[in-house]
Amino acid sequence: MDRWYRNGVIYSLDIETFQDSDDDGVGDLRGLADRLDYLGRLGVDTIWLNPCHPSPRRDGGYDITDYYGIDPRFGSLGDFAELVSQADEAGIRIVLDLVLNHTSDEHPWFRSALSGREAPHHDWYVWADREPADRWDGAVFPGSEEETWTYAEAVGRWYRHRFYRFQPELDVEHPQVRAELAKIVTFWLRLGVAGFRIDAAPFLIESRGRQDFGLLRRLRETASWQRGNAVLLAEANVPEDELLVPVTFVAWAFERRDSGEITAELVFRTFFVGGVLGVLGASVLETYLLYPSTWLYVGVGLIEEAVKLVALALLTRGLAVKSMRDGIILGATVGFGFSAFESAGYALTSLFTARGLSLSDLVTTELLRGLLAPVGHGLWTAILGGLLFAWSTREHFVLSARLALAFLGVALLHALWDSMSAIALVITLVLTGQVAQFDPRGLVVPPGDVTTVYTVTTWAGLGVIALIGVLWLLVLVRRSRRERRAPHWTYRVPATRTPATGRY
Repeated sequence: MDRWYRNGVIYSLDIETFQDSDDDGVGDLRGLADRLDYLGRLGVDTIWLNPCHPSPRRDGGYDITDYYGIDPRFGSLGDFAELVSQADEAGIRIVLDLVLNHTSDEHPWFRSALSGREAPHHDWYVWADREPADRWDGAVFPGSEEETWTYAEAVGRWYRHRFYRFQPELDVEHPQVRAELAKIVTFWLRLGVAGFRIDAAPFLIESRGRQDFGLLRRLRETASWQRGNAVLLAEANVPEDELLVPVTFVAWAFERRDSGEITAELVFRTFFVGGVLGVLGASVLETYLLYPSTWLYVGVGLIEEAVKLVALALLTRGLAVKSMRDGIILGATVGFGFSAFESAGYALTSLFTARGLSLSDLVTTELLRGLLAPVGHGLWTAILGGLLFAWSTREHFVLSARLALAFLGVALLHALWDSMSAIALVITLVLTGQVAQFDPRGLVVPPGDVTTVYTVTTWAGLGVIALIGVLWLLVLVRRSRRERRAPHWTYRVPATRTPATGRY
């Protein structure tokens, strides 16, 4: 199957503001079609369209009144079909934003639901007979909308809306709702779209305190049946525990800096730029991570540590004073940012590879990543940051043989860290005498009756690797407190512009 989306260049586009073909002040489908060659020259091979269905547009089109139509301001369904056809000729795919969590309160379904409790579409929405205890909890946009339930006098019941009150929430567990949503997916795929970006995906898997992937599985099956290489993209929330460790460290480290040049702005910038690089790195490397091997993990370690080190150097090249302690702090900040944002990508991946895994396995994996992943990335880049800053000056970064050896050592620890699940699986199979099992994708998975042994082995292995990193870091911190001789083998890289040339 053609997994084009792994290396695709996806351009998010709002039709309303992109190109107006008839001078009415509103962008439209014909205007977009006229600019396909331009987008192609930019290297775009996929266009992700913001919501373009009929809508009162009180929430940018995310309040839909007709899933099978096109907003008249943008054109007609025929214009859309023509756009898809021209895009296909230009080698560009079209992906639609699909809003399944809720509709507009002006949608015919909801108007039907308000006509009575026995109405055909009444049970398509989430209702409560009494004022819900969580009426004031869980609003997505606090400040704009404080409540998550609104009373409908017409039927004497409360309807749920975690966004705005004009966006009543669909009961996505209802069989008829699921069938209709699958039909919507079929309709647009038959018109030629290449897939969908699913809005508010985390809400679609919530089910009475547990996670239910049934709807997403059905949509995936429908999409695959209609178009084998169709893609479903989705939002992914980063669990709080995956940000707790990084943010706590950044706050703690800021108070222990050596130089007043390390401002809150610099720390903030290193954290988030590292995070962005993490997301980009995860996207680029995803293709190679699906079939892990020992050497592949080493390659990933080398690439990711190099990217983080370069990011650190670029962000700190203007510092007048560079100390080992400050290098450790800023290096760890980049690493923690990398980990925090990379976790969002892994959460998305786990969302769509949950088939065949039990909920307990998924939770165990995400808990493990949330607690330990930030530690690994923070340690590795802290070590390299300390050695990079150790002998550097305002004018030059000093690259030493010690830094090069540390880079190789850190990359190896990184590789061991990333491959620990595979190593733990081999150890588990050897200790228990079990035979390897394979999932539908051909990947080895731990037998169900040895999951505990596998999990403990994984935790223990990661703990040992983390301990090595901590001890290494403590040695660097101790050395930073006493005078150090300059290394013999060094290479100087200009860190600032020279006044005469304006170049580095």
